[in-house]
Amino acid sequence: MPLETLKTIHEESIDQATRVESCEIRISDFFRETGNYGEAIVTTLEGKQLRKLYEDHGDRLFDRNVRLFLGARKGSVNAGIQDTLASTTERKNFWAYNNGLTFICDDFTTPVKKRMQLTNFSIVNGCQTTVALSNATLVALEDVRVPVRFIRAAESVIDSVITYNNSQNPIRRWDLNSQNKLQKKLKKELAALPTPFFYALRKGEFQKLSEVEKSKFKRDGRYQQIRHDLNAQFIAAFRGLPAIGYKDKGKVFTTHRDEVFPPQVRAEELVLVWQAGRVAKDLVKKELEEAIEQDNESRVAILKRGAPFFLLALMGVLLHERNGQTFLNKLKGDVAASKATVKRLLKYATIALEWYVEIMDDLVANGNEVPSIVRTQEGWQKIKPKIQSKWKVYRLAEKVMEASLPKL
Repeated sequence: MPLETLKTIHEESIDQATRVESCEIRISDFFRETGNYGEAIVTTLEGKQLRKLYEDHGDRLFDRNVRLFLGARKGSVNAGIQDTLASTTERKNFWAYNNGLTFICDDFTTPVKKRMQLTNFSIVNGCQTTVALSNATLVALEDVRVPVRFIRAAESVIDSVITYNNSQNPIRRWDLNSQNKLQKKLKKELAALPTPFFYALRKGEFQKLSEVEKSKFKRDGRYQQIRHDLNAQFIAAFRGLPAIGYKDKGKVFTTHRDEVFPPQVRAEELVLVWQAGRVAKDLVKKELEEAIEQDNESRVAILKRGAPFFLLALMGVLLHERNGQTFLNKLKGDVAASKATVKRLLKYATIALEWYVEIMDDLVANGNEVPSIVRTQEGWQKIKPKIQSKWKVYRLAEKVMEASLPKL
């Protein structure tokens, strides 16, 4: 097992912040279930008790869940929950309408006089219900009861428990990846950099921070956040998988996850790729708008489909050629996050974009279609050798190369 993986497992084992340590729960009648997954208690909780749990522990209750409260937009499942709670007749049917909550825990005691003790627990399905109940009136909660399962599950099946329990608001591969130990380690490291970044693993978690906590990540009037799902697509492209990043996001977090996030990946690398990805997106947007204004149909066709991801792949080639194949291992956090680096990345992106357009024009002239080229990795395999050939020629003009592509 890689040393970095061992470190991650150790760090999580001594930091129980990913679950609530202990709590006494008052339950209704119950029955016990056992299986290969472990052991479970199935019962009913009063709405008032769930509200009290949320008041006592807040969003820590959901630290093993893949997302926080998603809001109650009109027509959404969560809006439906609120409508039910507001109805004096419908809320009495809440137990029958709701899919219920699922807790995972390290241990629970056998209920005595309808009370049981939970150890190291988290709600892995039921965040939306719990928060909705916490916002309801005490009068409404008098009528509300909720079906609940407490599962003492083996760690090996917890991810599957989370996946299969989240069906009302569908779960996606990148949601599940938020619980990956390496991602949690990167989150801590990004927050600890000299120029810290908030690593947004779950929807809504930054909004839950206090103003004091948010201020740590504020620079130049803007909060510095890295969206882990989008940045994973950026990293895939940067590592030479632009078609996967562009057209097959799910595979970034399954088939290619170990390529995108190897155990030795550093927080500084994530920052650099995030900066490069934003530069690439902004540049493509600007150039596309200009091409539309100039009625340059061929350039528009190339830039409007997957160009930011292929541009990142090309930038990855140039950055490694210019700075050395192991430059990411030595990259410092303040350098990766600096304005000077962003300016340098724009130079790389500008050259990469013009080379990309030129190569794509040639491929199209030879009978290829832009959508077909960017849809699969075979398209990148046609582009990459041409980039490497152009680099061999370009680096011969040493002074021009050094001025136009400054080292990071």
